[in-house]
Amino acid sequence: MKTSNYLTREEVKEAIEELERECKWKQEALSEKFRQTYEKLKPANLIKETISDIAHSPGLGKNIVRTTFGLGLGFITNKLLNKNSTNVARKIAGTAIQLGISGLFAKRMPRLKSALKNIFSKRKSDSAEAA
Repeated sequence: MKTSNYLTREEVKEAIEELERECKWKQEALSEKFRQTYEKLKPANLIKETISDIAHSPGLGKNIVRTTFGLGLGFITNKLLNKNSTNVARKIAGTAIQLGISGLFAKRMPRLKSALKNIFSKRKSDSAEAA
């Protein structure tokens, strides 16, 4: 006895309906994934996520603060040394001093921070004793 490999009309109809449901489900899933990707790639969300990553990474935030503070201090020093100078040698020296102070401060920030804490804690204890 030979069995037939042919499907009945009902089986074909059910298979087509199943494939249509699957196609619709995949289309909806793809649309949702596209919407999520679009939202994630908006500039505001990229910036927000980057800031969040920086805020939650233990060492990176400290390094950024150190570097920014060192550069700021070096910039202020350079501006104080070269207020309205037109002398090229003085400007070069000011830039070199700026870079030196920036690098020195960025590398030595933990030591400077603890020294400043000691100075301020001594002043607080001295003023408390005087009162």
